[in-house]
Amino acid sequence: APTGRAAKRMSEVIGVRASTIHRCLWQYQMQDMKIEGAILLDEFSMADVALMQSLLRQVDPSTVIIFVGDKDQLPSVGPGAVL
Repeated sequence: APTGRAAKRMSEVIGVRASTIHRCLWQYQMQDMKIEGAILLDEFSMADVALMQSLLRQVDPSTVIIFVGDKDQLPSVGPGAVL
């Protein structure tokens, strides 16, 4: 999720650990690991091109990426509207 509050709520609802996109990327980069399995990206309309590039560099090619959002979410604050 884009914010800590959204990540906390997501974790409460689905019962699985959730984090912000930035924290997840930082944790995997620090461990020199690739993200594997599946990731669910909520409110990804707020992501810019730089964040998308960082994410794709850290994701294993076999990983399933699920984008969740709607047309009324906030747009990207950085350059480029990924979605």
